[in-house]
Amino acid sequence: MLHAEPVRKRVPAALWGEQRQAGLHDAAFIEGALTGFTLTPAGGPVPGETAPVPRSALQFSTDEVQNGYAWTTPAGGFKPAPLDDDARREALAASLGDSRTAEARASLLRALGFEPTAVTLRPDSAALFIIPPQIAA
Repeated sequence: MLHAEPVRKRVPAALWGEQRQAGLHDAAFIEGALTGFTLTPAGGPVPGETAPVPRSALQFSTDEVQNGYAWTTPAGGFKPAPLDDDARREALAASLGDSRTAEARASLLRALGFEPTAVTLRPDSAALFIIPPQIAA
């Protein structure tokens, strides 16, 4: 249940009055105009019965978890080919022009829900890199 308390305020007579025109000697404001209601709960909730909780269930434990994390080292890791910038651009251009690469890219784009024609990568795109990416050895 809610309790509704009217909210009354002073409002401009030109906006809230009975006439659309304000006269020079007319009242500038309407006092105590109803502008809304404040809604509050009519009564608080009825409290229920609290269930007892053993204090031991709330205590912190520092028991160690064995093998909680398993850190692994990547096998081999990335080893870049010892190529200069021009050689890396040439290798990238060759990869972009390869039909197998284009088919794999199109398959990936379709799997992600994209139309393969939405992405245009040509061999001459390799020249756009200021610093070409490293290539695996």
